Amino acid sequence: MHLPILKTHDDALALAQSADDYFYLAAYKLQVWISELQIEALAQYAEKPNPADRQMQTGQAWRAFQPVFGHVRDQSFDRVIAWPSPLVLKQRNAI
Repeated sequence: MHLPILKTHDDALALAQSADDYFYLAAYKLQVWISELQIEALAQYAEKPNPADRQMQTGQAWRAFQPVFGHVRDQSFDRVIAWPSPLVLKQRNAI
């Protein structure tokens, strides 16, 4: 199954409602979260050529997760991202 391109929250919500499947909204939120992390990491590499100056793996994934998905307790995080999607599993292993 190929996901349609979801450009906005409203697109994802409309598709979720028409399909009666809120997976599409969750997929959009995952896309937003992962995209924000990638942008932040690329900015770190571009702005700080010296690796010692970069602040990687200091909780930025968790901080970026909260505004996108809302408050989730630390112990619930694994359940939230436990979908059997290859993309999600790759990202989860990188966390």
